[in-house]
Amino acid sequence: GGAGGAGGARRGGLSPTLTALSCLLAFCISVCGSDVVELNEDEFRSIRTGIGARNMLVLFYSSPVNSKESEASIEVWKQLSSPLSGLVELGRINCDDLLDVCMS
Repeated sequence: GGAGGAGGARRGGLSPTLTALSCLLAFCISVCGSDVVELNEDEFRSIRTGIGARNMLVLFYSSPVNSKESEASIEVWKQLSSPLSGLVELGRINCDDLLDVCMS
């Protein structure tokens, strides 16, 4: 059985708490930049295995159509890109498109 709730599974998106935690627990990997990079499966795997040699925080999100929390997280991620410029690169992965990557 599940954890209960208001009937049915929640599709797409994270609670604000989980969204904040995903930002804080994102991947630290080894190059710096100021733009948010939309990662595809190959780019993420190369970063994750160390081939890409980048320091990156990765936001895992669902389409804003499916999740208002994700829409807000994307905006925060964009706003963080300037203050973090030179320290870490920001990336994001759309879990609606790359579910296998997000679940790995």
